[in-house]
Amino acid sequence: MAKKRDRRQEVIIVGTGPSGATAALELVKRGKKVLMIETGIEDQLGRGVFHTYKNLYDKHLFFSRSKEGIIIDRALTLGGSSAVFSGNAFRPTKSFQDDLGLDLEPTIQETINELKLAPFSNEFMKGWNGTRRLVEAADTLGINFLPQLKFIDPSRCNPKCDSCMSGCSINARWTARDYVRKAMAWPNGIDLIMNTRVEEVLMDNDKKRAIGVRVSGNKDIPEKLYADMIILAAGGMGSPVILQKSGIEEAGKSFFMDPMDVVVGFTKEKGPWKAMTFTHACEDFEESDHFMIGNVKGEGAWLSQMMRIKPFFKNILKFKKRGLYSMGMFTKIADENKGSIDAKGRMSKPMTDNDMRNMKKGDDLCTRILIKAGCEPDTISISTMIGGHPGGTAAIGTVVDQNFESLKIKNLYVCDTSVFPRSPGSPPVLTLIAMVKKWARELEIA
Repeated sequence: MAKKRDRRQEVIIVGTGPSGATAALELVKRGKKVLMIETGIEDQLGRGVFHTYKNLYDKHLFFSRSKEGIIIDRALTLGGSSAVFSGNAFRPTKSFQDDLGLDLEPTIQETINELKLAPFSNEFMKGWNGTRRLVEAADTLGINFLPQLKFIDPSRCNPKCDSCMSGCSINARWTARDYVRKAMAWPNGIDLIMNTRVEEVLMDNDKKRAIGVRVSGNKDIPEKLYADMIILAAGGMGSPVILQKSGIEEAGKSFFMDPMDVVVGFTKEKGPWKAMTFTHACEDFEESDHFMIGNVKGEGAWLSQMMRIKPFFKNILKFKKRGLYSMGMFTKIADENKGSIDAKGRMSKPMTDNDMRNMKKGDDLCTRILIKAGCEPDTISISTMIGGHPGGTAAIGTVVDQNFESLKIKNLYVCDTSVFPRSPGSPPVLTLIAMVKKWARELEIA
């Protein structure tokens, strides 16, 4: 994708993930001159797990862990982590929208219609015998294990692929790159600079108004770039680092990351090795117990065990059976926002007693379903605490106001999961798109 930077900008957007890409498209439609800055590059997707981690993820944070040992990574590439997400579209609960202070239903439905979000049909899932056994087992136990909305076009998708999280090679899954391309193609479209890291926000002499950003890593552009409005959309781990370097000490607190456990068991018959991950979920416990559960294909469930020492040694002798005879599920919780991330990106994320209690409830439920679906009880193991969706680090009311503008610096906005007042406990992409659409359309700008 060609880089453009030949015009004076009115808006600088930092980050090209779902939030930044949505903001860019909405603001360019309003006639604004927009410059987007991305730390990564437009690396090719769908070239396998090794390539994905080597080229699309933050090298500094590769297989990084919080001080307490929770594993979390983030993609640094055009489109952000949407380039490697599982493609799930979850509606935010009414209580989460209330806590956010926004009614997102109109823009949620608009986005669902625009991107044709829908669950996979029964015909598409034909042949997923392991997944079918999980659904039937959950139903027998009185658990609603339902198909989920997907950012995936089934007419273009290979049901035996499941390479969403290493990038879709056949472009069947939506990514924020689509919005970036549309914004560039719009009349008087956006400018885009990649392979450039934003270090801090520049301010006027009184330090009360944002006037630009200081960047590094790209010798082809000036170190300082100026605009009338700065929008940080670098994600729950990126935006608070920039804010702290810019003198906003309140940023980086209230850190959550939606940790996940993966539960795996082995069966005497073939499981869902070639079925797709996260096609079904139960959301019935989101409000009461702050967790959700879903399915993981055999390969993914088995490989996840390699991320922790205890399940690794428990399962390594089962290598010959591998995922062909494994079945997997996950528990994802809405963790309490008791963590922090500092100006160097170092993370602390303690798990509270409530977090551990809710995770155990989900894991126990997954275990019951797996055993009911045919897994042998003594083969069940759990890979614990894999972080998913960091946020809360520039929360509404603490770092930004209800309009996402900094409480300290005018013309500086934050529009990503950083502003969430608490964890939604589910994939946030649909929420982010709907939230930024509403915000960008109602924003009062000259």
